[in-house]
Amino acid sequence: MLQEIEEFTAYCDDYITFGIGGDDEMEKKTLTFDRQQLYTEIWKIGLSKTARQYKVPYQKLKEACEKANIPLPTQSYWAGLSVGKTTEKESLPKSEETEVKVIYPTRISSEDKLQVQKPNKQVKDAKDTAQKEPEELEPPETLNGQIVYKRKTLYKEVWSQPVTKIAKKYGVSDVMIHKICNSMAIPVPPRGYWARIASGQKIEKPSLPAYMGDAVRYGRNWEEVSKENKKQKEAPAGAPLNFLEAEVRTDVMNMASEMQVVDDGHKLHRVLLQHRVSYKRWKQNHPRDEMANWHNDYYRSAKEGEPALWESVSEQTLPRTYRILDCIYRGIEGLGGSVNEDFSVIIQGEHIKFDVAEQKVKTPHVMTREELKKIEEYEKEKSRYSYAYEPKFRKYDYLPNGKLSFGTREHGFIRDSSTNIIETRVGEILLMLYKESESVRIAREAEEARKLAEAERERQEELRREAYDDEVDKLSALLNETSDYATACQIRSYVAAVEAKPELAASKAEWLTWAKAKADWLDPTVDKEDSVFGKLKHGKKTEEKMPSRYGPSWR
Repeated sequence: MLQEIEEFTAYCDDYITFGIGGDDEMEKKTLTFDRQQLYTEIWKIGLSKTARQYKVPYQKLKEACEKANIPLPTQSYWAGLSVGKTTEKESLPKSEETEVKVIYPTRISSEDKLQVQKPNKQVKDAKDTAQKEPEELEPPETLNGQIVYKRKTLYKEVWSQPVTKIAKKYGVSDVMIHKICNSMAIPVPPRGYWARIASGQKIEKPSLPAYMGDAVRYGRNWEEVSKENKKQKEAPAGAPLNFLEAEVRTDVMNMASEMQVVDDGHKLHRVLLQHRVSYKRWKQNHPRDEMANWHNDYYRSAKEGEPALWESVSEQTLPRTYRILDCIYRGIEGLGGSVNEDFSVIIQGEHIKFDVAEQKVKTPHVMTREELKKIEEYEKEKSRYSYAYEPKFRKYDYLPNGKLSFGTREHGFIRDSSTNIIETRVGEILLMLYKESESVRIAREAEEARKLAEAERERQEELRREAYDDEVDKLSALLNETSDYATACQIRSYVAAVEAKPELAASKAEWLTWAKAKADWLDPTVDKEDSVFGKLKHGKKTEEKMPSRYGPSWR
């Protein structure tokens, strides 16, 4: 039925394009095709699209194909392709004819007559360009949950239709298409290009430049993007956790509104109790001056066995930090999450790390006894030596001031301020940790997709290498078999020349029989087994397959 509809539509197009109307006159046109090329195009885009592409009547093209014995694809062939099935196209039968001629009538209007009398190539080119129908875009290819952007395909698409339409195909913004093209060195039409084309101007497009990078890029799956967009729309306006299911979001919001930091008399979370013990033990073995500078290097690595918070929270502020963390931990566990020994948490199945730090105040540096002693020594040396080295000390110290800050990598910090303390904002910290879990999930899935794509690229490269090596082996075997066949033919020619001698010795008869047998043994088309050497492995190299004399060890 679909094929009949397509044929009827093509018939209507033929009537509109090639039918008679008004003062039009008819003329016959002949279009010549290469038979192999016409067969390839018809099985690639279909008969009707091929007819529209070359502006010939559908029925005339079909009749010419049937006359030239060119098989045409059936509706089941296109249906199989549309659902991703492996379909085989019917091969092109051999024919002595290499060209296909399509003779069809076309009308000449009064305007065309004037155009023929006074041709204007620029107007004709502009008209053809303006009337050319844009090619239909195929659905984007996907791999392991990601959209595949192929360099040559994308170059062809952006020069066939505006970028906004290409973006709709891939389910992204036109800005993203421009970014992808820029990253793959794909030229795109300049501003105003399509308006100039519509006005009839003929503009030459640039060729695809050479490019040393990957010819394929991968992006997010459109189905997943659609699901997230749908979830965003269904969420209440302004909802801070619109990536969560409605029921989960309600539970989190309720927990955030009910959380309260309790007094010291409350039993702390088990992880905090263990930390308090390890903190005291570490302090006994690593004593430090309470007025020592805390402005440490950001790239400092914690020593082995050093407890969390040792370099970020002072001992005086530690009890308050415990109370706040205890409230947050119990809220997370109440929602189905868990807490790790290193203070990190598990939310929505994602491993979340966060920072707890005590803010520091900048104060003038007070000299220590050791520093005062060094200055005193310098003054003595300066009075006796001109080359005495003056010691240098910092001007300021950075000391903890009791104010705390909680933060994550992607969503900033929540700090004590002059108008608010963190105890009143523990609900906000909980929401921030849930937002961080979504950011971690997106980053994790992107990394997993990248690794899958990389593994697929490596697999495809390995398949290409294997196919190449297999082709080399097959070619080598073919050349070796050809060499055997040529040698066999040479032996037979020589034997025939010996037999043609007028006087042939009787002893030569046995030799002739032996030589013919050896020719059959060498000939891969005969593949005869020899009584002494057995069967010859024709595909091997000469040094690997030909027999050799036994050495002295055989004797």
